[in-house]
Order: sequence, then C-alpha cells, then structure tokens
Amino acid sequence: MSVKTEFDEIDEIVERTLANLLAFTGKEGRSGSELRLRAGDLVARTAYYVMDGSFPNRLLQCFRLATTSGISLNWMDRVIQGLTEEKPSGLAATSVVQNSLIFALAQEGRVIRATQFISRDDVDATMRRMKKWFDIIKDIIADTMSGPAYQDFINLSAAITRYLTDTARPLPRMLRYELAATMPALAVSQYIYGEGDRSDVLVAENKIVHPAFMQRTLRAVSA
Repeated sequence: MSVKTEFDEIDEIVERTLANLLAFTGKEGRSGSELRLRAGDLVARTAYYVMDGSFPNRLLQCFRLATTSGISLNWMDRVIQGLTEEKPSGLAATSVVQNSLIFALAQEGRVIRATQFISRDDVDATMRRMKKWFDIIKDIIADTMSGPAYQDFINLSAAITRYLTDTARPLPRMLRYELAATMPALAVSQYIYGEGDRSDVLVAENKIVHPAFMQRTLRAVSA
C-alpha cells in the first residue's frame, strides 16, 4: 500500500467518525463551538497532523469535547458502531480505528460516572450494554495483536466494570408491584414507601400520562 493510499484511508475514517460525533444534538455553548472548530480543522489537516505527531491528541480532544458538550451514551454508541464497521487495510488506519474505539469507550466511562443511577437494575442494564461493546472491541483489537492498544482496552474495560459494580452495591432493587385498584401517584407513594414525596419518581419511572391515574402494575425501587 502506498503512503498516499494509506493517508487517504485515514482521512476517510476520520471524516466519517467525526461526522458521527458531530451529528448529536446539544452542541450549543463554548464546548460545542470548540468541538465543531477542532473537528473541522482535524478533518481538513489530518495528514499534516499525522506527520507532526499531534494527531492522536487532537482526535482525543474531539471525543472529550463531545462529552463536555453533552453527548449521550446512546449517541456515543452510534459512534462506536460506526467504528466497528470500519475495515481498514493499512496498519496506520487500523491503529486510528483502534484508538478511536478506546477514546469513545473512555468517554462513555465519563458519561457513566456523571449518571445518577436510581436502582441496581439501571446499573445492570448499563453493564450489559458495556459488555456488548467490550466483547466486540476485544475481538477487533485482539485480531491485530496490537499490544499497547489491547492493554489500554483491558485496563479501561476493567475500570468501567469495577465502577459500575461498586455503584450498584448500595442501590435498591427495582421491584414489580401489583395494586388492587387504580390510585393517584400520591396514594401509591404512601402505600409503598409510607410517604408521599416520591410520587414524582413513580410517575417518571412508569411513564404515567396523568399522576391521578397510576396503572395497577408498576415498577418502583424497593422500600
């Protein structure tokens, strides 16, 4: 593969990845403006930054700015999905994909750390979500026998798993309740918890249209 062909391949990967990163909503404010500026600059001058050695840090900054700008786990999942579908042929392009996957996972870790979990069920759902990516990305990186990238991935996935495990331990379980009749949210809160100030949480968790009419089968954290 010629040098030009390899640079072209990197250019295409970077352009697609940053387009996915920029597509999420909520890019207002200084962080969003800086993200658009840095991403545009990196797309325009990828080859130059690869040659001067600043490319990895500039790409990482784009991922960090996306997190600061409010990107969600759902949207970062789309970015990761796009990267897992890349099929680079050159060694340098392969390294770009692998490092981008690690950068994206690291930002998912930051989003998770900033999330206020209500129950162990929420944490368990996040752990299943992350395990799916861990399994996929592990295979991608292991296939190329990239030692440093593989070790970074192992350390990162272990840190995220450990954080979620520690977060889940003190949280209550989400339970399923069967009510004898339809009741207002205030009454349900009194019935389950012995106090009425958790009615808003019950309405939000069960996606109730009107708090005066709670469904008879509902979910709530254990008392």
